[in-house]
Amino acid sequence: MFALGASLWGQPAPLRAQASRAGVRRVGVLTLPVIGPRAVWADDGALFAYGTSLDDQHRRSALVVDTVLRGARAADIPVEQATLFELVIKLKTAKALGITIPRSILLRADRVIE
Repeated sequence: MFALGASLWGQPAPLRAQASRAGVRRVGVLTLPVIGPRAVWADDGALFAYGTSLDDQHRRSALVVDTVLRGARAADIPVEQATLFELVIKLKTAKALGITIPRSILLRADRVIE
């Protein structure tokens, strides 16, 4: 996690996923807003999460594997950039921190956790 003023930003790290989740819970006790790169961070207590959709990444990965298994050379497969992003907001955390999320942001969110 990186400190940004009076908040924290968490970086994705597959090998540290459990430690990151525990960190979100611990920081919540300190009343600092936490922003994470995956929806699961908001599920675990972060104020909000914004990042690529893991479901979409898994689907795209399966298509690449299928292409390779059908005989394509890996070098001939174009590199893809993520195109689907998710915004998840946790209202319980916002309320606990005394933060009001504007309605326009709530309407744009892919998921709002009460």
